[in-house]
Amino acid sequence: MLKIKYSQKDIKRFWDKVQFPEMVGTNECWEWKANCVPDGYGSFRIGSRMVGAHQVAYTVTIGTILEGLCVCHTCDNPACVNPSHLWLGTHADNMQDKAQKGRASHLYGERHPKHRLNNDDVKQIRTLYKTGLYTQQKIANLFNISRIAIEHVVNYRTWKHIP
Repeated sequence: MLKIKYSQKDIKRFWDKVQFPEMVGTNECWEWKANCVPDGYGSFRIGSRMVGAHQVAYTVTIGTILEGLCVCHTCDNPACVNPSHLWLGTHADNMQDKAQKGRASHLYGERHPKHRLNNDDVKQIRTLYKTGLYTQQKIANLFNISRIAIEHVVNYRTWKHIP
């Protein structure tokens, strides 16, 4: 459960960072105009904590965000803080909504434009790791990628389609 106390000053400061549509009563997005994280979601500082702008909008206008739920967008605009565009759902609900709207990426492995490994690399990484002679860090150094990326490969969290 997201339990943050917002003062009236915090709430005013929050809404001052929103661009509202020119026509009142329209169902357009209310755009967050302040700090955004790289994926486009707004972020808002409360004390020393950064909170998603859409989460703040939901909390101050609708209510508590229960444990295990996330604030989702009907408009698919991560910078939107219009409460009428926000709904609560599980992560699975959000991913299903994304897939139904055709926004889910079907690019993985070598088809993904940002891939750093290829299919042969993945097979070699898994083989090296299975020998027990190489740590994940040593393999990461060999392939010039992070240790966590190696962990994901050897545990089949990524490149699942490669046996």
